[in-house]
Amino acid sequence: MSRPGRKAPALPLLLSIVAGLTDVTTFVLLDGMFSAHITGNLVVLAADVATDRPVHLTTLLAVPFFVVVAAVVTALVTRSTRPPARWVFGLATAQLVFLLAAGVLSVALGASRHPGGAAALGVGLLAVAGMAVQNSLLHLAYSSTPSTAVMTGNVVEATISGVRILMGRSTGAADDRAVWRRTWPLIVGFLAGCLFGALACRTLHDLGWVLPVLAALVVVVHTRTRADEIPSPAAEAAVTRR
Repeated sequence: MSRPGRKAPALPLLLSIVAGLTDVTTFVLLDGMFSAHITGNLVVLAADVATDRPVHLTTLLAVPFFVVVAAVVTALVTRSTRPPARWVFGLATAQLVFLLAAGVLSVALGASRHPGGAAALGVGLLAVAGMAVQNSLLHLAYSSTPSTAVMTGNVVEATISGVRILMGRSTGAADDRAVWRRTWPLIVGFLAGCLFGALACRTLHDLGWVLPVLAALVVVVHTRTRADEIPSPAAEAAVTRR
């Protein structure tokens, strides 16, 4: 949890924007496939089966592929002698590479024209890999930060803390303000990403990938130039024990 009065790091906000952009891009271009809110694909699969719609292989493989990528990242970081916080730049770069590859493949092969085809499968899994890297980065290096890809928990936390603040609750008021400050920007960032990403896909079609790629590039630049925001291992351990 962030300390009261301390400015929250910008990286989680940037990651939430990337997640919103990527999620809506795959959803619009790949016929309802979630790349960030990964468990949403289970709902899509169930709905497809229940309504006799064709099940896309991309949607079927999204969750297990996400797990595999997250497991590989975790194993690499865990086996390394470097603390997880020192992997932030490398993992942010990996996210950019995966999303760039997804965008290039989508534009080159027109993946959105055939959501059930091989090109769409490649694009979807590359996007899933990028989001798996983002989530792994967050949990390994920023264990005290809320999710940047799934907003349900953040909405609940922001609502509870907001109501308590409005009611003037004295006990734990500082904690409620800290929770509010760390959650509402992520909700707004994710929503903004979804809105702008949807607009880009509507007007640019496969070229809509340019927005998540550019946002991921901003994340890489930010992690390179604002290394002071990366938590030290001791600081993260102290927050985790709270």
